[in-house]
Amino acid sequence: MTVKDFGSNPFSVCNWQAGSIEYIFDSEVNIGEIFARLTAAGGVGQIVGKHGSGKSTLLESLERHLTKSGLNVQKILLNSTKKSLPQNFLLSLQKKDTNTVHILDGYEQLSLLSKIKLRMKNLHNTGGFIFTTHKLAAFVPIIHKTIARYEIFQHLVRNMIKNNNFKINDKQIEQIFKETNGNFRDGFFKLYDLFEESIADFLGNSSH
Repeated sequence: MTVKDFGSNPFSVCNWQAGSIEYIFDSEVNIGEIFARLTAAGGVGQIVGKHGSGKSTLLESLERHLTKSGLNVQKILLNSTKKSLPQNFLLSLQKKDTNTVHILDGYEQLSLLSKIKLRMKNLHNTGGFIFTTHKLAAFVPIIHKTIARYEIFQHLVRNMIKNNNFKINDKQIEQIFKETNGNFRDGFFKLYDLFEESIADFLGNSSH
């Protein structure tokens, strides 16, 4: 076996970032049910869950479902380097447009003032408003709560390496899940490093 037999790193960000994989539900709930909950809530809802539990992945799956339903989607992604809403996003919330759904990934990044301004908007003005958050926002119904489960993490890992010669057992996968406190994102980063180390070890052994 040569280093080429290992293939590319299956845990590269492009293989698991939101949009690359479908959200996996751990119950009888599916994306259609989430859409039904959103409709019942008047098109306004929040997805709640801790870091790395799949909120952004679910949001991407929901976005695709909304687009297929003929709705326009306006999406904003907030993170540690981008913490404010663009003015045009706030302005669009004021327009009566029942065919446009607004999506905000990272509500918790907003300042208190921005959260207050957002709450003052008529969120039912448009076709819908959905956001992800780590902590419950009291003013909007919950349409789903993401929970990181080991069985799902194990399934994702096994699926990522099914066409790869990288070897890892279930005990190792479970240990990584525990070490990262169920944060899928951190778990994949750790697995990425483990894969790179396995190649380095292989090259080291081959040189002797």
